[in-house]
Amino acid sequence: MLQVARYLLKNYNRVHRGSKKPLAETVSYLTHAVSLDAEPLDTQDHAHIRNIDNLLKLYINNSCFRIKKAGEKIIAGVTSGMDMKKTWDEHAGIELV
Repeated sequence: MLQVARYLLKNYNRVHRGSKKPLAETVSYLTHAVSLDAEPLDTQDHAHIRNIDNLLKLYINNSCFRIKKAGEKIIAGVTSGMDMKKTWDEHAGIELV
């Protein structure tokens, strides 16, 4: 699990820095993390919630949000003087695992 979390953060950082290198298909959804378009989901209608496109969008936004928050915690920890391992262990790792 930790390897997957690190892989997600590595690719999120590539997107965040504006790297031109294409992402792997499995993490291409991370391009949404830079500009999370948080459209409210109409929860009054159960059919709307069960719509596969809406569910997919919800999962993508949730994943991107969690990865973005973990990345911000790592940056904050390292900037405050903590080493990367301690920052990961105490702050960011729990967000993704």
